Amino acid sequence: MMDHAVVISLFVGAAIGLGGALGSLVRDRRAVAVAAVLGFAAGAVMGIHALKAWPVAIAAGGVWSAVGFAGGIALMVLFHRALLHRRTPSQATTVQQRWLDAGLLTLSGIALHNIMDGLGIGAGFAHEAKLGWLMAIAVLLHNLPVGMLIGVPLCLAHVPTRRIVGYTLLAGLFTPLGAALGLLAGLDSPLGMALGLSLASGSLFYVIGRELLPMAVAKSSMSAAAGTILGVIAAAALELWL
Repeated sequence: MMDHAVVISLFVGAAIGLGGALGSLVRDRRAVAVAAVLGFAAGAVMGIHALKAWPVAIAAGGVWSAVGFAGGIALMVLFHRALLHRRTPSQATTVQQRWLDAGLLTLSGIALHNIMDGLGIGAGFAHEAKLGWLMAIAVLLHNLPVGMLIGVPLCLAHVPTRRIVGYTLLAGLFTPLGAALGLLAGLDSPLGMALGLSLASGSLFYVIGRELLPMAVAKSSMSAAAGTILGVIAAAALELWL
């Protein structure tokens, strides 16, 4: 059944490309629409982690979940500095460049996130087929806002739609990688899951709080706030349904 978990997680991970494609539709839209879409995606992802990932990580790893969260933030800080360092002196910090940096940061954070999704699917199937399918459905549904977190900033950086979808599909490949790692190395242990989930949460919360939400607020504070609230509500509804 674990072999099936890798195949299923491959299709689930590929669904993130749909979110990236939807995110690319904000191109040429008004500032209020961009702020609302980005706020919704950010709120949904934060809500999913706060309502699902954090409780699981804390229950499984206790204080180690805090270590993982801090580690995720530290990784994103280092990657952010590496992005800034690789610019040539002639490259000004334009709005377009900042959106590109935000998209690349989000891509790296979601790669970590998707590894943990794959581990969760693999662990679910290892325990019981029904639980594995439930995990797969949950990941499939939340991949939509996750993909949008990549798609929106990249499209505002004028990255072509086909490349945006390609980047999101690349991030989705980390989902079966996580399932395979769980199968080969037993990384679906309670402590491993706690560290991995909190690492992914820390990385995404840094990107959302440091880059994406401030940029959405700069577009339209009211729309960003409304979108974020709706995203959190959607995450809560998804948690109750599943």
